[in-house]
Amino acid sequence: MFRLFLAERRPRVWSILQDVFNREEGVVLCREAPSTFIHRQDLDALVMPGWYAHERFGGVPIAGVAQIVSTRNRSTMPPWIVTTPPFAAHIVLDDTENAKVVRDDVTLSLERENFIVFARVFEAIEHFNASSLPQILRLGCALEVLRIPDMDASDADMKNEIAGIRSAYHERHPNLSKL
Repeated sequence: MFRLFLAERRPRVWSILQDVFNREEGVVLCREAPSTFIHRQDLDALVMPGWYAHERFGGVPIAGVAQIVSTRNRSTMPPWIVTTPPFAAHIVLDDTENAKVVRDDVTLSLERENFIVFARVFEAIEHFNASSLPQILRLGCALEVLRIPDMDASDADMKNEIAGIRSAYHERHPNLSKL
């Protein structure tokens, strides 16, 4: 059975995470620092920001696509990294010629963004598991590494942001668990 391990150490976020994922089948909440969590040997894969994973482990980011890359048998990490999919964006220069990255869809809420990111992560795992052995059955995600949630947001907005992850999990979990 597929299991999602969510790590969080920040007290404010931990409380919200417990509320959003209260007794969720297949979800394990871990009160751990990212620096410890990413070295857990009981996980098959970790979710990492695409730019970081590709820089560290190779590969080329593709807008809107989560990818699975090998950690190249590093003994201190799970064997696989699932990258977050980058969103289409462009660079805008302001009056002082400072560059700013602007997403093509500026109306995208953080809740919807997290839904899209995690739906793509779970889809990548479904495809990987359908064609590969061993499979990814224990996925770890340290929310702080992904900068989820926005710490400047209200508790209600933080809850909505984390709820986007839960919605993607609900949508994809049946497919992940039957492989």
